[in-house]
Amino acid sequence: QALHPHQHHYYSNGVPANDEGKVTETENTDSAPNNKNKKTKKNRKDGDSHNGEEGDDLQDVSISSCSDNSDDKSEGDEFEDEVNTRRTITLSSMLENSSGARRIASPDSKYETYACRVDPTQSDRSTEIFLFSAARPHMRGFHFAWIGFFVAMATWFAIAPLLLEVKKSLGISKEQIWTSSIWASAGAVVFRAICGPLCDKYGARWIMGLVLISSGIPTMCTGLINSTTELSAIRAFIGVSGSAFVMCQYWTATMFTREVAGTALSLAAGWGNLGGAVTNVVMGTVLFPLFKTAYGGKTAPRSSDKAWRTACIVPGLISVLWGVITIKYSDDCPKGNYRKRRRLGLMGSVSVWRSMWAASKKTNTWLMFLQYSCCFGVEVTMTNAAALYFSSEFGLTTASAAAVASIFGWMNLFARGLGGFCSDMANVSYGMRGRLIVQMVFLFLEGTMVVVFGYSPSLGGSIASMIFFSLFVQASEGSSYAIVPYIKPTATGSVSGIIGAGGALGGVLFPILFQRLDYRDAFKIMGWCVLASSFLTPFIVIKGHEGIFRSCTRVNSELTSNSEHTDKKELEDKTTSPALVKNYVNEGVTEGKVKFEKGSTSIKEDNPSSPNTGIPNDQVEMESVSVIAENENGEGMTSIEGGRIPTR
Repeated sequence: QALHPHQHHYYSNGVPANDEGKVTETENTDSAPNNKNKKTKKNRKDGDSHNGEEGDDLQDVSISSCSDNSDDKSEGDEFEDEVNTRRTITLSSMLENSSGARRIASPDSKYETYACRVDPTQSDRSTEIFLFSAARPHMRGFHFAWIGFFVAMATWFAIAPLLLEVKKSLGISKEQIWTSSIWASAGAVVFRAICGPLCDKYGARWIMGLVLISSGIPTMCTGLINSTTELSAIRAFIGVSGSAFVMCQYWTATMFTREVAGTALSLAAGWGNLGGAVTNVVMGTVLFPLFKTAYGGKTAPRSSDKAWRTACIVPGLISVLWGVITIKYSDDCPKGNYRKRRRLGLMGSVSVWRSMWAASKKTNTWLMFLQYSCCFGVEVTMTNAAALYFSSEFGLTTASAAAVASIFGWMNLFARGLGGFCSDMANVSYGMRGRLIVQMVFLFLEGTMVVVFGYSPSLGGSIASMIFFSLFVQASEGSSYAIVPYIKPTATGSVSGIIGAGGALGGVLFPILFQRLDYRDAFKIMGWCVLASSFLTPFIVIKGHEGIFRSCTRVNSELTSNSEHTDKKELEDKTTSPALVKNYVNEGVTEGKVKFEKGSTSIKEDNPSSPNTGIPNDQVEMESVSVIAENENGEGMTSIEGGRIPTR
């Protein structure tokens, strides 16, 4: 389970590994407290001697906790001693193996090992995606995230393929039907914005479970409505389920590193969105005909009316049951559940309002807000409109129109994942500039195909253009959320919530076009809006990364460049002088004096503080060039990019 057999490295408890990746016999984390200091010194000595054998390796300089050097610690605080001792990690391992490819859990995790390789500098997030695994915590969290969103989407749009029957039963107009759809999306706008910061504070698990339960109950009550007002009100309450997207993205982002986040986030959201397609098929072509037959078929009076009212019970019941299962059998993050970690003092409290404010201050957040309204907003609108459009324009029956409309949603099976994957691949070659270019291209192609769909005169042409239209819509969504984790890493939930609310807002505004205009004209206008949004991408500039037309805004990039070519022996000699560590965190600078001597394996921090962000010191999210060490002459020595650096 070593990082790489040919490299020298330490596990999280500071114990060196041999050439075969096996931990040496010096590792014994369960030993008595009075042997702790003695054993730690022995481990460090072993590490020095082992490192001496690797003559061309960089000298190991381990970053130790300040509390390790205190002589007046209480003997009863064994857990804290264990955490601080195992928190020791080597600087050389960080520099030589930025992916953190190991399976051993960090000392403050509820797990001892993981089923996949993780990056300890990113809070034990996984660097791998095993789609056919349900091992806790990473892959189980991934599957619970997308399945929860899948159920929520099925609940949210359960009534959509049956709206033609609802219209006949209640005797209402096309405008009134679209009014109810607008209210359904409006509910999602509000709750998406709220659920983002709540995820930052409480984690996605509880919020996801409560949303599924609270939206499942009104879904089961859909059959009780008898007027337009009641239809709009019940759909507004069901719209709460639309906020499950935020929990899906936040939960997935806590389980996987940013390097693979594009693929992971897009797969989770894409498979979740698939619920919209499945509900079209299941509700429109399976449950509705089944219950209609059960109530007497075409010859029985009001059989259709009774059928759509009864069918809505099924998705609502599934939603409630899955909400309970989600809360009981999953984890908030790789290291365990937020509530227990805070009780043990392993996590600091997070202010909901401070998190929301930090996210809302970013211009990039609002640019992505507008763009996401033109991709997910289009998808929401199309999910509500497709069955009605094919029924009214081409005279298809309810069952046939629902089957054709489901094609749009079925593209989620791979299209959104394709967008995230393309973004990740572009990131490997071109960095953030590659991600932005991919997103811009997909948005432009999406807008083009929406306009083409609006001009398609035949059923076959409409279906063909809808397939490509759907492909680029989902890919745009996937490539957009591949950028989200970079905008404000310490407030990912709030950023995700605000941008997700933009998608739901698009689902409010675009239906107004369909309410007041001919369907074809509405599609054309919607397409031109999407085309215009694609030209906002050049204005997105992520700190520390290149934009489409802007060079990298990285802090002290010249120093970093010089440090990459610093000779290892020269670096070792320079460690005799004091160094200054500058933590560029959240656009603020925190300085802490760091002293270390030649031949020492310990760095002592005099002032390991962080900006007042509400994030505990041992979980501060580093942006761009996170740590820069320089000697008294201002010469660059080394740097660590990205990730989370323990400072506790």
